[in-house]
Amino acid sequence: MPPDTGISDFAFSPDLFARTEGTSEREHRIAGEGMHDAVQRYLPTASVTSGTPLRMTSAEAVRRIRELRKGNILPEGMTIRAMIEEGRA
Repeated sequence: MPPDTGISDFAFSPDLFARTEGTSEREHRIAGEGMHDAVQRYLPTASVTSGTPLRMTSAEAVRRIRELRKGNILPEGMTIRAMIEEGRA
């Protein structure tokens, strides 16, 4: 268990902990302050807090699927069933 550095209840890899501790020492701060600052900078850009919806409505999903499918057509004479069977072979 790492020494008390102001960071609690976080899982750090040994490498990340060492880098955080080293940077904090050079800045004459405890590691928890640096992590607090990093999280404060990250949160405004996170999709959860930036207002970007994590899930689409059904209408948005249909619209997105149709947009992605444009130009994607099966070869002449090919069926979806034939493609499935071909994939199983």
